[in-house]
Amino acid sequence: MKSLYISYSKENKKTAKRLVSKLESDGYSCWINPRDLPSGVRTNDAIKQAIDESELFILIYSKYEDSSEIIIKEYETAEESEKPIIPFKVGEIPKTISNQYLFNTLDWVDAHEDGFDQAYEILLEVIEEFTDEKPIKRTQRETTNNKSDKQQKQYYIAAFAIFAAIIVGYFLYDTFVKSEKEQAIVGTWKVVDYNDNLKRNKQDSALAAQNINAMMQNASVTFNDDFTFERIGFTPQPEIGQWSIEDDGSILFLEPEGGGQKDELFIKELTFSNMILSVNEKVNKMEVITLLTFQKQ
Repeated sequence: MKSLYISYSKENKKTAKRLVSKLESDGYSCWINPRDLPSGVRTNDAIKQAIDESELFILIYSKYEDSSEIIIKEYETAEESEKPIIPFKVGEIPKTISNQYLFNTLDWVDAHEDGFDQAYEILLEVIEEFTDEKPIKRTQRETTNNKSDKQQKQYYIAAFAIFAAIIVGYFLYDTFVKSEKEQAIVGTWKVVDYNDNLKRNKQDSALAAQNINAMMQNASVTFNDDFTFERIGFTPQPEIGQWSIEDDGSILFLEPEGGGQKDELFIKELTFSNMILSVNEKVNKMEVITLLTFQKQ
């Protein structure tokens, strides 16, 4: 059985390899992706089994882990399996509102501030508290952690609780933002303004103005609450298809039926009555940014 599961983002790959090398040289067995993925087994299934069979979950923690869906899923699996979780900080972490309490109240196994070697010694002490598996090769070391055993257990339990709250808050916030924007976007929207940065001569500008005015007279989009849409006035024939919103609420996706492509429109502003969308395109090797302003009918 692999006793330690090592979770890390791709940005911390070198640190993860270094940590695994030292732990295994000290007699601990580690499971790390992708090294220990068995052949013929689905990756998600193998990771879940490895976490379930591990005694302890070590999270190599920096600013990258909070935005990694893979790390978040691994963390949730460890939490569901009731595995002890040790955050091993290896880089700067922004003091956002969501983790301000974390920084002000907790002492971390901190390889960023204390240096890898000193933090590693502290990590070994914590591992021994949580796992029955003792290192085979490890010799007696002086502890570099001045906290009592009781204090160590208390702040790591607190770390587990706070980190869980951050993860839950992250998903609740994303879900709230996405849900609110989905509710706001349902309805029929008419184009009321059009702007782009495409350079035109005087004749082309006059022709473009006529086309834009004609389009705004007829162009509208209806978003239904079953995530279908109908787009009129942008093409010779009306278009229907599916719509969706990025998890963070920043991008609107339109996928017309039979079109074979998915349009990406960046949401610059969205209320229950007004919407501004940005479309980025390449025209003659130039990046053209178009802003479409809509009003709900």
